Amino acid sequence: LGGYAEVLCSTIARIAVKIIVDFTSLVQFRHPQEMGGVSLLFSLFVAMVSLPVAIEINERTNNDKVAIGLAWKVLWILIPTVLLSLVVFFVTIEKKYRG
Repeated sequence: LGGYAEVLCSTIARIAVKIIVDFTSLVQFRHPQEMGGVSLLFSLFVAMVSLPVAIEINERTNNDKVAIGLAWKVLWILIPTVLLSLVVFFVTIEKKYRG
């Protein structure tokens, strides 16, 4: 390819990974040199907090009790799954890379 095509492909790939990591909280999918430390944890925290906030906003403006009930059930599955994924991530880091 070369030049501009490589930059375009790299940019699209980085945006896709950023979206996947931020909105699914799959920390294992991110590259070690992308973003880490406090900024990664803050991003994961915002992703976990935004779902209940969105459900609350929808609950106040929408009367679809079935959809809102399903959203709360999904929330109670996702939050522990994300936290377990984060714990697995930290436990599996090689000792030489831990601070």
